[in-house]
Amino acid sequence: MRIGLMGMFGVGKSFWASRFASAGFTSYHCDDLIASRLQNSVHIPMNSIYDLGKRMGFPYEAGFAEREGQYLALEDEVLSEIAETVDRLPVDQNVVIDTTGSAVYIDKAILSKLNKSVLLVYLAITPQVHSQMLEQYIKHPRPLIWNSAFHKLPSATKESALRSSYTELIIYREALYEKFSDVKIEYDLHRQTDFRVTDFVAFVQNAVQQKV
Repeated sequence: MRIGLMGMFGVGKSFWASRFASAGFTSYHCDDLIASRLQNSVHIPMNSIYDLGKRMGFPYEAGFAEREGQYLALEDEVLSEIAETVDRLPVDQNVVIDTTGSAVYIDKAILSKLNKSVLLVYLAITPQVHSQMLEQYIKHPRPLIWNSAFHKLPSATKESALRSSYTELIIYREALYEKFSDVKIEYDLHRQTDFRVTDFVAFVQNAVQQKV
């Protein structure tokens, strides 16, 4: 079983990647790899996802577009290398990839190459979770790629523009996750405390078989 986890930040991708790793899967955490490469480039400690978010900043801040572009370039690089590495692994080696929330924005050729190496599994969220994620982002920024989705009218405050644009971003992202993923797991299922790795694998296998 080779899985690439997709979905918004905070949905549980890293949580599930860790559970799969504990079950013997070879795991790749994209944000960690991006942070390591970015640290070597800018010579600023990047010890957590929040260090990445602090450097990225908010979309209305000066220099955001440049920092966003740098992050996306590293994301392309990391996911391309992971796809190539996975292809060279023994066929019976289980793999899980903890992708970033912006994986749907990477070069389409790289995304296609990744999809040939792993099954892309979308961990969905509910509308009720949207506002929770926004509040988390405002209080503790993570590296969030807006991809020109942030819009601010002259009469709007930065925070009100951030909130309205975030809602639009979520809707747009969800459509992309649906488009590029092989399997979708609803929020109420993948967040169940008794939903185990074996259940996750069985769900994915069954979903794939139903598509054949």
